[in-house]
Amino acid sequence: GRSGDTLPRARESLSAFVRLAAGWCESSAAGAAAVLEEGAAGPDPGAAVTPDLLASAIDAASALTAHGCLDDLSLQLGGGDGGDGDGPVLVKRAVNLLVESVCRADLPSSPRTELSALKFLLTAGCR
Repeated sequence: GRSGDTLPRARESLSAFVRLAAGWCESSAAGAAAVLEEGAAGPDPGAAVTPDLLASAIDAASALTAHGCLDDLSLQLGGGDGGDGDGPVLVKRAVNLLVESVCRADLPSSPRTELSALKFLLTAGCR
């Protein structure tokens, strides 16, 4: 660690990673759907998450899961419609959120991404 590293800071960092990885999984699935809808041209390539980036994020999630870093981490989702803080709140375990996101990701587009996802799902299942 570095000077100033604390448990709350570590939790915030892990939470940010989980949300980012989940977002990338969702984005890859949305990008794949857009390609099917728009035909051969597909969506703007700069707006899509690349298979290598997604595979790297899933590999990192797998390592964090294998080492138990996400065991006691839960995320609060929602809690605000338009910033008023009165929206519904959902609390999910970080590993569960990642499993759901990986299952929705566009995995068949890349053998590396598919292999990374399988490794993650096996690791999460063993924890």
